[in-house]
Amino acid sequence: MPPDIQYQDILLDDIKEYRKILSALLESLNTSPIQECKDIREDFDLSLLEEYPYAYSGTENVENDVKKHRNEIKRIMESLEKQDYEYSKEVYNECFNAYIYQYYYLGNHDCPFNGLNS
Repeated sequence: MPPDIQYQDILLDDIKEYRKILSALLESLNTSPIQECKDIREDFDLSLLEEYPYAYSGTENVENDVKKHRNEIKRIMESLEKQDYEYSKEVYNECFNAYIYQYYYLGNHDCPFNGLNS
């Protein structure tokens, strides 16, 4: 398999995991008892959770999609971290400590797999 196709395959796998992170974060924000947490959703790019065409569409296109997903995760996590609510801190810590976030988003390939936080 050509290296650029292998690279795109890795990026597409990352996008799948980023979408899981975003879905979990949105679910937590949707069910928040605090309006300021819910307000974080206002700037959310809903197109990131639409049906995604997992196809080889060129390295640059897939890299741009990766950046969009990563930027949205970063924005949400930074917003949660800035808030001074216990709920915000819980959501932030739960996401930050999850295997999927550590491995795929932070690139911590030495993190232990914990099935409960994947």
